[in-house]
Amino acid sequence: MTQHSVKFAFIASIGAISKAITVTVFPAVTPLRGQVFAHGVRIWLVRCTATPPEAAAWLSRDEWSRHAALRQPADQHRFATTRAALRGLLGRELGIAPAEVRVGAGPRGKPYVEASTDATRDASRVVFNASHAGDYALIAIGRQAGGAGVELGVDIERIDAHVDVDGLSPLVLSPAEAAWLAQRKAEARRTAFYRIWTAKEAFFKALGDGIGDQLPCVTVSLPEPGTDVLVATSTNARLAACAHRMTLRAIDVPHGYVATLAVHD
Repeated sequence: MTQHSVKFAFIASIGAISKAITVTVFPAVTPLRGQVFAHGVRIWLVRCTATPPEAAAWLSRDEWSRHAALRQPADQHRFATTRAALRGLLGRELGIAPAEVRVGAGPRGKPYVEASTDATRDASRVVFNASHAGDYALIAIGRQAGGAGVELGVDIERIDAHVDVDGLSPLVLSPAEAAWLAQRKAEARRTAFYRIWTAKEAFFKALGDGIGDQLPCVTVSLPEPGTDVLVATSTNARLAACAHRMTLRAIDVPHGYVATLAVHD
């Protein structure tokens, strides 16, 4: 992999003036091209083993404060790399410099793009979500189509052999999932647990809900052989209605990790 940055040049219209903007996305950011997702959603895999030099100019003062509050270097690398990659990709999407991208948060913390200049008047049509774990992050970006509202959630987890899956199960799994998982062999049980966990995290991130104690309220069925589609159901009326409008897809990520994309429309 080359150590030189990859540059994307395109035209952004601002009023009657058009200008060429070059947005740099560093080599650690790789588009996932093997899967096609609804609503034109695109996903990028980000390697987070070192803070990219672009972060110095792209991250905001608030982001650097959050970075400084993290005690472990690995956590700092993950945060800075993910935020820099997000700014680079959103900047390319909107036609502005990465440092000009403004990210706000909804009442329950779900991030969104704020309109900050004439060039970003369509910022409300851009939807995104990000997640990181271990050495990787995922960033999903899509666009609202017409009047249709679309929200995204994405989650990636590293499969940790030291995590007490049985101890965590009551906090994550529905009774039906727990009964199904108990019949699996140990290694398969651990992978399936993480697959269900990422699906639920993505589900609630797409809704913009806090996770709280809601995870066991949703039941996820894993993909049938040869597919990547997961199905969510719930006995809770509100969550059942949301599940009916939710598409869950398992994402192809490096060995030892699992990830899920949720699209709510």
